Amino acid sequence: MEGVEGDSQLPSPPPEEPERTQKASLALSQLLFVVGHIAIKQIVHLELCELDFKRRKAEKEKTKAANAAPVNSGAVDQDEIDLIGGTTEDDFTEAMTHIRERELLYGENSLLSNFGPMVAEICSNNTAYQDEDLQAAATLCMAKLMCVSSEYCEKNLPLLITILERSQNAITRSNVVIALGDMAVCFNHLIDENTDFLYKRLNDNDASVKRTCLMTLTFLILAGQVKVKGQLGEMAKCLEDSDKRIADLSRMFFTELATKDNAVYNHFIDMFSLLSAEKGLEEDALKRIIKFLSSFIEKDKHAKQLADKLATRLARCESERQWNEVAYALSLLQHKNEEIQKTVSAGFRLVEAAA
Repeated sequence: MEGVEGDSQLPSPPPEEPERTQKASLALSQLLFVVGHIAIKQIVHLELCELDFKRRKAEKEKTKAANAAPVNSGAVDQDEIDLIGGTTEDDFTEAMTHIRERELLYGENSLLSNFGPMVAEICSNNTAYQDEDLQAAATLCMAKLMCVSSEYCEKNLPLLITILERSQNAITRSNVVIALGDMAVCFNHLIDENTDFLYKRLNDNDASVKRTCLMTLTFLILAGQVKVKGQLGEMAKCLEDSDKRIADLSRMFFTELATKDNAVYNHFIDMFSLLSAEKGLEEDALKRIIKFLSSFIEKDKHAKQLADKLATRLARCESERQWNEVAYALSLLQHKNEEIQKTVSAGFRLVEAAA
């Protein structure tokens, strides 16, 4: 009986499962961080190998051209020099590309090959792997692995974009935006078709994500890494952002863009269309944006052509605000077209009479 009473007084052991799960998630997160870091370092190493090959080959060509006596550096070094001399840069680059594409993530003896499928499984199954930090670490790791191989990138790009669209973690969304920027440099043909998902983050609820996205797109566009397909209006909206840093960065972007082959002129109509269709943009804010953009239209020829295109919209305007916006844009362009002036004047009187 005493034994029974003694047993009944023993405190029940605390539940260990949640703590054990937390420790396992932390350890796995740390492991995935290391895996992703090693993957990036492998890419850097291959690039350094390629640079070193080009340097040594250039030195050999320079020595050969100068007819200098060969340096007696030993049979091994001489063999290396002979090997470099007999290998073209294209051959070496192709070898490095093969290693990056087929060996690092898919080679039989590669340690990284064990983690590619695993990290994708964690990212795609957030109900089984619910730890938020683990999901963030896995997403970042997968994004880094995607920068290694175009095959792995193409296979997991839909999953990464889904995470970008649905993740509640602002840091994760920012990391994915940066990763997509890196992939646009590595595998331009894959990302160029999915830039809409990047532009959408300019409307993110978190200011840090918007800034990251704006900086990423600024680099990609100005460096010519992505083609602009009518989405610059989203960048233009940032000129009126409540965050001054975002507005200033957008202003800097368009100032720099204006120096590149009439880029603002080429996209002016598309930007105006997007801005005028934006219901959440106040009329005064839109006018300030249009005034800023029109300041980069310096050639009379370009101003006249834009005025002609905008004037055709007057007859299609369905509201007084639409009419006012087109008329305001026309007033900023030095077109000197009397017919357009007459149309604008007649239109305003028509709107006033209808009101």
